[in-house]
Amino acid sequence: NARGKEIMQQEFSYNKKDLSKIKTTTNPSSKMIENVQKFDKNDNLIESYQFDVEGNVKSKFKYVLDGNDKIIDTKYFESTILKVHRTLTYNHLNFLIDVTVEYPDKNKSDQITYIYDFDEKANWIKLTEYVNSIPVKVEERKIVYY
Repeated sequence: NARGKEIMQQEFSYNKKDLSKIKTTTNPSSKMIENVQKFDKNDNLIESYQFDVEGNVKSKFKYVLDGNDKIIDTKYFESTILKVHRTLTYNHLNFLIDVTVEYPDKNKSDQITYIYDFDEKANWIKLTEYVNSIPVKVEERKIVYY
């Protein structure tokens, strides 16, 4: 920081077998590991762990990617309990079009849908987000071509 005190240590390790990388973040004053992130061979984040002050896993994210490095599945755990599971679907232009969000401990799920309007150059100019078939957000953009 500005006072010259070390506030974070990061250590990188690499696995030659699967070409993955792990980044460990440690608090230098307490020597406690705060965060561990694992990346695949294409440097995509595939796992993330947060730890409490006693060193126990507080939360965990797991990401599954398709062959084009797009996230198609995410899982969020608190301790060891699955709290949120998302499944993502893309269209032929690689735009996110559908997300199924499941909350297993609440026995609930949501369906998020994205509808795009395109201009003559196949760039989206309007994006409407629906949650359980109810429109919740509209984003519009203007593109100027030269």
